[in-house]
Amino acid sequence: MATSDSRWDEVTAGRVYPNPDFVIEQTGRLSSIFLVTATGPDALQHLQDNVQEDAQWWGGSLVVEHRYVRELERLLRSCDFSVVWEN
Repeated sequence: MATSDSRWDEVTAGRVYPNPDFVIEQTGRLSSIFLVTATGPDALQHLQDNVQEDAQWWGGSLVVEHRYVRELERLLRSCDFSVVWEN
């Protein structure tokens, strides 16, 4: 992303990420399905290289069940990617 988009501004671990590598969004208030969206080519390549071949994709986003989404977030952060949650 070439310019900062204030809707992605997020303070995480004491740092501001105006352009996160990943955005995680719940598909509905009561839904147990989350969409993980890579916002750049490096992040997308990382997802494609590290998820199973039978992973579910929807509109360019990885579909993740609620029981796995926090672990995925932890793993992405451990690889030095920035992650924000969108409500």
